[in-house]
Amino acid sequence: MRLFPALLMLVLVTGCTSTRTLTPDADGLARVNRTCEARPARLMLASGQYVHARALRLDADSTTWVDPTTGTLQRAATADVVYVERIRRGRGAWQGAALAAAATTVVMSAVVASDLQGRD
Repeated sequence: MRLFPALLMLVLVTGCTSTRTLTPDADGLARVNRTCEARPARLMLASGQYVHARALRLDADSTTWVDPTTGTLQRAATADVVYVERIRRGRGAWQGAALAAAATTVVMSAVVASDLQGRD
């Protein structure tokens, strides 16, 4: 029963990601292209649609990307791109592991303390 809290915390680590939101106007097209060209990204379009992308490229008039599920090249007007989220799973996993370790330590300390009080 003591292992359950620790296992629960470790399971929570697997869904962690780190995202960074970039806007084409504020961050500049070149910076967005540099930070997103080799990483998975998610676009928020003016229509409210979220689009997952790989090989993202923003130009003055058009934005192109490869749809990761179909492998097809997609295109939209750059004016329709509200923001871009760069997804970094590795960094998020390390952050999640640190958070899970801290939470596990707190929970396990509480379990051990309650066991010690029960023995008195």
